[in-house]
Amino acid sequence: MAALLASSTAGAQTFPSHGPPPTPPPLFEPPPTVFFGFGLGTGTGVIGGETEGLEADVATGLQWAPLHLRAELAAFRNPRLAFAISARLGFPLGVDVGDPPAAKAILLRVYRMCGPTGLRFNGAVGAGYIRYRVGVDGTSTDVMAAGPILAGAGAGYVFPISKSWRVTVDVNAIAAIAASDSYGGVPNEHALHFDLDVGLAVFR
Repeated sequence: MAALLASSTAGAQTFPSHGPPPTPPPLFEPPPTVFFGFGLGTGTGVIGGETEGLEADVATGLQWAPLHLRAELAAFRNPRLAFAISARLGFPLGVDVGDPPAAKAILLRVYRMCGPTGLRFNGAVGAGYIRYRVGVDGTSTDVMAAGPILAGAGAGYVFPISKSWRVTVDVNAIAAIAASDSYGGVPNEHALHFDLDVGLAVFR
């Protein structure tokens, strides 16, 4: 009997242990938690008042803010809601009076997303300036500054181009409110402004 058991043990095959089976991949991609966006655009606004360099009076009307850059970093509260800090840097190109600085502004923005891609809406509040290129008497090109209190809202569309990269197009309306007549020697004016931005964003 002992010989039979020994023979059975010796002839038995052993199989290596591979551990538990691998975890299957998730059925759906996890939603993004943050995104970083960068874009450029142009804008126009309804403004009137005093120019910076020549201190000339300009009647209320449409003026052009030729070029701006925008960068923002956002965190998702859930897949439909994101909070962002947005920086806007405007350049009043083509001005021949003085050497006006770039128009700097910081805004806190709340995004309502309609999906991972597609429509999105936002509201924003912040501080800073929007500078416009303004013609004076048909001979000179000066600057007007709107701000420093900024508040607005907008809508946009997000186009996917890869797993993480998106093309973004946004239209934003901004109310620029002058808290005083001037600040640091710069005349402050009220304006109703509209921006068109096109950019790239990385969703992670």
